[in-house]
Amino acid sequence: LWDVWKRSGLYSGLDRLCSRLAAHAVADGEGARRLAVRRQGMASERISTIYDGVNAEELHPARTVSETRRSLGLAPDRVTVGVIARLDIRKKGQDVFLRAIERLGPGAGAQFVLIGDGPDRARIEALAARLPAAIRPTLAGSRTDLADVLNALDVLAIPSRWESVPKVLLEGMWLRRAVIASRTGDIPEILDSGCGLLTPPGNAAALAQGIEALIANAVLRERLGEAARERIESRGLTLAGSIGRYAALYEALAQS
Repeated sequence: LWDVWKRSGLYSGLDRLCSRLAAHAVADGEGARRLAVRRQGMASERISTIYDGVNAEELHPARTVSETRRSLGLAPDRVTVGVIARLDIRKKGQDVFLRAIERLGPGAGAQFVLIGDGPDRARIEALAARLPAAIRPTLAGSRTDLADVLNALDVLAIPSRWESVPKVLLEGMWLRRAVIASRTGDIPEILDSGCGLLTPPGNAAALAQGIEALIANAVLRERLGEAARERIESRGLTLAGSIGRYAALYEALAQS
């Protein structure tokens, strides 16, 4: 219902009105900032970009990788590739992930998992059921142990058709996961070839090719994971960094 409401003309009209009345606005990415200028008619100088930061204090795995994989119904010693997202094909692209797995085939050399719940669960279950048993992903449902689950993945896939900056991207990067994501929305502002892999949204062939490269190369996974963590640290993409930027913005607005 929320998605239907957001796509309605009434919501768009109210959004534009409220945006124009605001003295200042904050976007969570440069793409979102440009969108606000184009759709809401806001002056660009009245919008600041402040990324949501990783809450590093909450991202401490409590269990071993083997323990978490067993709790997910996975083998403890196999390369593991997963998607952590609301089960919403239209936006999150789980169908693209499933088609990529199909391209890899039974000899993929890895196990796959989909974590999350949502309106498209039945549809995703039906698509997954058509895959050979050797590559059929586990549908693990919603989990509250995000740090453990992320840490249990060798590869975090984000096959979204559109996004701003998904929080799981930053969280996976902080935990040194090798990330392969769609080149969409504001994702490329954070992830690039120096710290991850980017593929065209909706392109299952490119996603399969990238996943295959990561499955086969543990050294590449480790290198990208370390570079991803360094990217978060060097750009201050933590909760503390975000709070500091908000405080500086509030101070500047109070003095203007």
